[in-house]
Amino acid sequence: MKKKIYFVLFFVILFSLTLSASLLDVYKSGKIKLVPDPDFGKGTEWDIYFPQGIKDIAFLPDGSFFATGLGNKACHCVYKFDKNGKFIKKFGQKGKGPGDLYHPGKLSILDNKYLLVAEYATMRRISVFDLNGNFVKIIRTKEPVFDVVGLKGDTILIATFSSRKSGNLVIFSHNFYIKNIVTGKEKKILILKDKSKYGGFFRMPMFSGKGIIVVNGDYVFIGTSFFPEIYIFDFNGKKVKEINLGYKKKRVNNELKEALYKYLKYTMRKNKRFMDLLKREYKKGLLFPEYEQLYRYFMKDGESNILVVRNYEGLIFKENEGELEAKGNIKIDIFDKTGNFVKTIMIDNNAKENPFTTPVVWVFGKYFYYFGDGKLSRISLTRVKK
Repeated sequence: MKKKIYFVLFFVILFSLTLSASLLDVYKSGKIKLVPDPDFGKGTEWDIYFPQGIKDIAFLPDGSFFATGLGNKACHCVYKFDKNGKFIKKFGQKGKGPGDLYHPGKLSILDNKYLLVAEYATMRRISVFDLNGNFVKIIRTKEPVFDVVGLKGDTILIATFSSRKSGNLVIFSHNFYIKNIVTGKEKKILILKDKSKYGGFFRMPMFSGKGIIVVNGDYVFIGTSFFPEIYIFDFNGKKVKEINLGYKKKRVNNELKEALYKYLKYTMRKNKRFMDLLKREYKKGLLFPEYEQLYRYFMKDGESNILVVRNYEGLIFKENEGELEAKGNIKIDIFDKTGNFVKTIMIDNNAKENPFTTPVVWVFGKYFYYFGDGKLSRISLTRVKK
């Protein structure tokens, strides 16, 4: 979904401290400055490599990284960049054979020697390459893959999904497996199922309850945005803790439905067949599901704190611009690396340089990376004195 939604983490910046302050201190300070790195990616034409955005990034210890593209215009390949965002190489080509890639998506590094690449859902496979881009093997799965994460000792975590319609309900299942890529031994550790009233002729991001996996030291945090719980497992698949975010399901209200309906009519106005279908489904009340997802995503920062980015308070359709604009503020709930709640920080809607307005944010070290306005940017956070 195209957006022109800009935010800044609190405002009124007085005196900056150095970047040496811990991120927890930054969050607790209440006023936060976003510091862009102007030298990152200088001279790199990101829109050529990623005309519709970046799907995922996986970092190596030296700060260099692999990336895949988003959308139908993306190359069926993986790109590699150095730590400053300079292009190094690409590998992979469109196809379904060994070493080929078909809409590569989620990426992860295993044991600092393998790159794991989850491909298009219907492929039901994960391709494994070495860090120079040489093909190693294919891992087959029974269900569509939406994420893969390297743990250690040839062990990976695979997340799959499925859905089926039952009357006016759609039952979404997210399944999580630990698998050894050498022995092939596999163990299912978690199943999450959600039943929602059917709607979703359009599965828009705020309704599409995605599963999320975050590796945090020797533990893995697992959840989906359909559920208020985040589950913590060790690398052997033993559950060690559960965080309840306390979020309650929120019905899709009429104001939100109307804003999204107007946006869809505007974007699809030249497609008569689609417009007829859109109007019919909206009139029948089947265009959108019953509930929103509980939050947008959660992530780990560079100090292993967990950030849960909540939904927008609402959306407004700006007819003169043909854009959706966020209503009100965004909240981010901060948990320390052991899962204890720290603080909720607020985001105000005043400035452009903010990663948390984008669908996904990546973190390496002290930096937050995000793709917006046709480029990959990285910023650091620092607190400000009162």
